[in-house]
Amino acid sequence: MKAAERFDLGGGRVRLIKGSGRVKLAAVGDVMLGGAVGDSIAKRGPMHVFRAVKPLLADCEIVFGNLEAALTDTQCRHPLIRHRPRLAPTIAVEALRDAGFTVVSLANNHIFDCLDEGLAQTVKLLRHHGIDYAGAGADISEARTPAYIAAGGIQLGLLAYTYPVHQVASSKSPGCAPNDPKMMLEDVRRVKSRVDHVVVSLHTGPDVGRDFFFYPSLARQAICRNLLAAGATAILCHHCHVPQGIEVYRGGVIAHGLGTSIADTTDWYLRSATAPYSEYIDKGLILVFEFDHDSLIGFEIHPTFIADDLAVQPIHGRRRRQFLEFMGTISEPLYDLDTLRRSLPSPTLAAKLNRLAMKARTVGVYQLAKEVLQDATRSVADRLVLPRRMAALQRRLQKSSTRIPVHPELRRWKAMKQQSRMKRNDFES
Repeated sequence: MKAAERFDLGGGRVRLIKGSGRVKLAAVGDVMLGGAVGDSIAKRGPMHVFRAVKPLLADCEIVFGNLEAALTDTQCRHPLIRHRPRLAPTIAVEALRDAGFTVVSLANNHIFDCLDEGLAQTVKLLRHHGIDYAGAGADISEARTPAYIAAGGIQLGLLAYTYPVHQVASSKSPGCAPNDPKMMLEDVRRVKSRVDHVVVSLHTGPDVGRDFFFYPSLARQAICRNLLAAGATAILCHHCHVPQGIEVYRGGVIAHGLGTSIADTTDWYLRSATAPYSEYIDKGLILVFEFDHDSLIGFEIHPTFIADDLAVQPIHGRRRRQFLEFMGTISEPLYDLDTLRRSLPSPTLAAKLNRLAMKARTVGVYQLAKEVLQDATRSVADRLVLPRRMAALQRRLQKSSTRIPVHPELRRWKAMKQQSRMKRNDFES
């Protein structure tokens, strides 16, 4: 297979090589179970959220999503975040369990909105309900620990990373694994030596200078391609809250944006999206991958939308065909760097002013002016105050009495290391 090869996405099913897969993995986009979604869960029950797509997920041995909100009832709040904390009621974990989720990424810009208390409660709930996780933990070592999953005789390792500096773990404090290119490449190579396939969840941030965009930056595309070259089989990107293109490279797949699986579509942030992105903030992808021991056999695209009752619904018929054609359109520039470069936001002042004008028409001049003033004030404050506030936050976390459960894979690794040390001591004695 060529390094990069185009495939027709129009039918929703892509076969990369001949054969039949032994394991299916379903991957969905951002899962935000708070706000009005949490209210809906309290009213209709947790099974309501994914009921319509549950049969599709049930056909897969592994079901993955980006859990972009702590499952917690704590009142603890992150002192450095600029947004209203995103958190979900603890009962929302039952929506994940009922839908068949087996593993989630905790590496994103909201899982630490309630600091270590929110993270600890989330991890406990996930483990109690048999759902594995990756991307966050009590320190950087645990945050970089993959979730190892065995299914159909195939071993798969899942790694997860995110971008916000105030969410990142250190050697002495909890948080998420950072999307540092060198670190990610090291982890992929290390995990690949132990498993048949490595899947990477990458929470990207506004890498083109804005959220709600259909294309990745050239830098992010290069990082994702390097991860595939290092041994990963699939890269699953999140954060842009609208679908982005799908790229086949070196026999692997990069889903540059899985969109939103479930979220409160009345949230002011999602409603701030301008056209044409405003038409897609309620859209997401369920990508179903088929693996054998050595290769990715292929994948299927199942588009979804968030219904008025805040439940995930599959897109059918003519709308499905139109959506798949749209996916093909936004995927085409990924194979030509010059075309992709021209598709990215213009950095000129005129283009930026035009984008501001479009946003003003969406959210109102007063709200836009308020946001611009707040951003300018915070930008200056960040340069002057953020280093000291970050240091204070690290000291606070290190002194915290909250205990985040040790990742099960890290516990097994430590036990094996201890046994190896004991055997060596017995031999030497």
